Amino acid sequence: MEKQSSNLRKSFQSFLSKNRFLPLDPDNHNWNSMRITHYKKKPDYKDITEFRNHIKKHLQCGGVYAYLNMRKKLLYFGKANNIYTRVYSHYKEAYITQDGDHLGAWDIFFYRNAGELILLWRKVKSNRQRIAIEEMIEDVVVSKFDKKHPRGKRKVGAT
Repeated sequence: MEKQSSNLRKSFQSFLSKNRFLPLDPDNHNWNSMRITHYKKKPDYKDITEFRNHIKKHLQCGGVYAYLNMRKKLLYFGKANNIYTRVYSHYKEAYITQDGDHLGAWDIFFYRNAGELILLWRKVKSNRQRIAIEEMIEDVVVSKFDKKHPRGKRKVGAT
């Protein structure tokens, strides 16, 4: 069974590389990228408004996205019908508990990883494709979040 899993992982990596989803790096020009800052304490209204306006211009789409730290290590990978809404939710999770965050996993994670971050995103229109890409990427490159909360074993609610 392990050999089959290894072969699938190689197939996933090949597919993702061929379709330029890998590497997850701001230098991979198939990904859109921007630097963002998450705060541990609630920022003032002006900063929140500027953040929302900035991301709203770029992220009003369905797709997949990744958070990297400034050393380009994968912190979190996800999918969304509207990336703007999801990224704004993660932004708030760093400084305030959000409804639906079962056991506080995302709040704690984004609080602990607050600071200057790199956000990558890529439009993917089909939800089925977003799900497949998210699962393949997390099988090939495990994020810091998934090391603590592995997919398929999470008790923190659906992502």
